[in-house]
Amino acid sequence: MPSTVERRSKGPMWKGVKLANLVVVVCYFPVAWIGYYKFGNSVEDNILLSLEKPVWLVVLANAFVVVHVIGSYQVNILIFAYNNFFSFLNLVV
Repeated sequence: MPSTVERRSKGPMWKGVKLANLVVVVCYFPVAWIGYYKFGNSVEDNILLSLEKPVWLVVLANAFVVVHVIGSYQVNILIFAYNNFFSFLNLVV
């Protein structure tokens, strides 16, 4: 969303941030409430260790963790490469 002096993008961007946070809350809180209702205080700190059955749920949860870790690793590598590139340019100039 391009921004100009007359029409700044802070307002629409702030609305987008609030909407994104609302979507996260709407997605995660019901999962947390249902999980607490089902398991109560018997859940360990690492929730994947608390899951025992059904086996397909344990496998699916671990697969999602692997996909999440691989995706976040790629983002971290891109940020690291971006920062190193510009620090290299500062040394050259």
